[in-house]
Amino acid sequence: MKTVHVPIISLFLVVLVSATFLTGCTDSGGSAQNPIGYDLYVDDDFSAGTDGWDETHFNSIQSAINKCQQNDSIYVYSGLYSENIIIEKYVELYGEDVQSTIIVGLDDSKDIIYINDTGRATISGFTFTNRTEITNPKDDLAGIDIRSDNNTITDNLFKNLGTGIYTTYTDKNNFSHNVFVNAKKYGILAYTYSKYTEITYNLFENNSYALRIKGTSYTNVSNNIFINNTRGVYVCCGSYDNRIYSNSFINNFQYHVSDAYENTYDIHGKGNYWDTFHTIDQGANDTDQDGIVDTPYNISNGSNMDNYPLVNPPLIDTLKIE
Repeated sequence: MKTVHVPIISLFLVVLVSATFLTGCTDSGGSAQNPIGYDLYVDDDFSAGTDGWDETHFNSIQSAINKCQQNDSIYVYSGLYSENIIIEKYVELYGEDVQSTIIVGLDDSKDIIYINDTGRATISGFTFTNRTEITNPKDDLAGIDIRSDNNTITDNLFKNLGTGIYTTYTDKNNFSHNVFVNAKKYGILAYTYSKYTEITYNLFENNSYALRIKGTSYTNVSNNIFINNTRGVYVCCGSYDNRIYSNSFINNFQYHVSDAYENTYDIHGKGNYWDTFHTIDQGANDTDQDGIVDTPYNISNGSNMDNYPLVNPPLIDTLKIE
């Protein structure tokens, strides 16, 4: 792949969390300064002298999860939370601000959040990072490790992790509007039988592998930006019937996509933007000015083609890049 030089960019994630998106939320009855619409509140400054202590107010996320009921919503104030969290029920977690509500794994040999097969979560508005640099991470050592169906992970920043999100033997999880930066292994690893996963409107930058789809099917990968990764999307190990379209692939060093199986790279006449189509030696002719390159794009390592490659990157309006 020819190297394309792209200026270093700064990333700003626009986080829009509204009470209209919450389910089962009621006023917690907490102090007047608490935002209305949540059941429990977490602040690393709360203590035994705080009104509602150990009932609605906590200083760790795990203690709030342990106390909450099914379908409760938890609001987490900005702060640094050093803990490894296990979720065994349905809970909603909302951080005050993605850049200042930070969860650091207390034990770097464990997942930061582990959602077991009885748990289910909506998680939004957090930064996930490690306490120390992991030199040889396992594939399934992740910021969020998911073993259940119907989880929603949105508007989060995953940085300097082994793997950002790991999932296996699950259905219908939704990962959207997240940023994955500097993963030593994978931004996202959708592992064995992670079916019907939605991966949309995310930014993957400077990861070893941005996304790996391994032994799984019916994944929808659309409207993402893959930029400056060592490897873009790696589809392997019997992964069929996945759809990868309307994405931007820019300056990924080894390959944009490697895929030896039968998967789809264009939907309804719309494919992906491939920066390697826009170099001097290849060109990107669009004789009829319809926004589609005249020549299909060949996917690495197999016979797949993007039949409708895009002349211009699709607009990903949920991310601001400067």
